[in-house]
Amino acid sequence: MARKRRISDETAAVLSLFLEDPAVQRFGLEIVAEAQLASGSLYPILHRLAEREILQSEWEALEDAVAAGRRPRRLYRLDSKGAETACDLLADWASARSPGSLKRSRLRARPA
Repeated sequence: MARKRRISDETAAVLSLFLEDPAVQRFGLEIVAEAQLASGSLYPILHRLAEREILQSEWEALEDAVAAGRRPRRLYRLDSKGAETACDLLADWASARSPGSLKRSRLRARPA
């Protein structure tokens, strides 16, 4: 049986963004702005989600990039299987964050 990993708050933000409209292809800087994440945090998340086949990725067509006067961008999207997995991961994430749950990663108050 595969070990189930909990996702980070940042990964949850990325998955939630993609679930708003799974058919939409998104690129990195767009995701950075909408999910309010640093690019240094985002790209490892996108890479992991693509490796786990939750997100599908492909390069933008060269003709489209040239017509827009820029380099091609890597585009990401959810397919139906990825959307289902994303929903499951977010449900697990939300239940782990519920007020009654105990989390080892909960921040502890520091003495003043």
